[in-house]
Amino acid sequence: MPPTTGEVGHPVAHTGVRKLADQSDVARWMRDKTDLWVQPKVDGVAVTLVYRHGRLAQAISRGDGRSGEEWTARVRQIPAVPKVTEGELANSVLQGELFLQRDGHVQKQMGGMNARAKVAGTLMRLDSSAQLAELGIFIWAWPDGPQDMRQRLALLRKSGFLHSASFTQSVTDAQQVVRWRERWLTSPLPFATDGVVVRRGHEPAGRLWAPGQGEWVVAWKYPPASRLMEVRGIHFSGRAQRQNFPSSRCWSRSTWMTNGLSKSVSGRFPVGSAWILVPAISYKSVWRARAFRVSTASYGDRRSVRNRSHPRNGLPH
Repeated sequence: MPPTTGEVGHPVAHTGVRKLADQSDVARWMRDKTDLWVQPKVDGVAVTLVYRHGRLAQAISRGDGRSGEEWTARVRQIPAVPKVTEGELANSVLQGELFLQRDGHVQKQMGGMNARAKVAGTLMRLDSSAQLAELGIFIWAWPDGPQDMRQRLALLRKSGFLHSASFTQSVTDAQQVVRWRERWLTSPLPFATDGVVVRRGHEPAGRLWAPGQGEWVVAWKYPPASRLMEVRGIHFSGRAQRQNFPSSRCWSRSTWMTNGLSKSVSGRFPVGSAWILVPAISYKSVWRARAFRVSTASYGDRRSVRNRSHPRNGLPH
């Protein structure tokens, strides 16, 4: 993480967000709730901004949600972060995401581009003024701010936090969330994203916030660009030597891996020894595959998985 001057407590804890699996989960969570809003889940590094008497007084990394690292000196060098606020924002605590500014980033085509690591790397470098100029800020929470979301967004925009107002949309049902999620996945945006966040406009008092207890906000992430598939057997069909593997869903596609291996290559799989295949779809619909050997019965133990990727085609050698 970035260089720091010590750990400090957050004035208001970061709650984190509970992850929902699909549209049905989103619909169940939204049931009987009002004043709901959807935002893109910006892919970056979480931060607390503290303003006192109209000036940026402190910036703190998320850390464990209750305390984090002192980032004030570095964040003050980011042009996109307002240094002066007024009105209700003059004495406020904001929570948001420092992100890598992009020009027309289409998530479905370009993916995350390691955006989070790049932001953290920029903050770590001692001489990174030019790189800091490439960072932006997306405010997703104003604890103890105005309860009316539209008023909150208008005040944020007035103080220079432009993205929150542009990318926070009112929703009443899960189908509207689906439409915004697909739109932000396929349209040019100024940042990388990894899903959407749905939140209630009306939030508890900031003193009640605690890590893992943000019941008023949830996330629905995009499908991963790769999946694990266990190789239990390989069947060759016809002269083309087609091989079929289990169905795997990546992004919005449910696909079958076929024609992935030649007969000679497939012989490298000791099927009885528990191999898994990792198909990954690139952002131009090109498949590639990596194989791993699992040496224990527990697939959840990462230490038991040994990469056997071929340097050229990603297959075992």
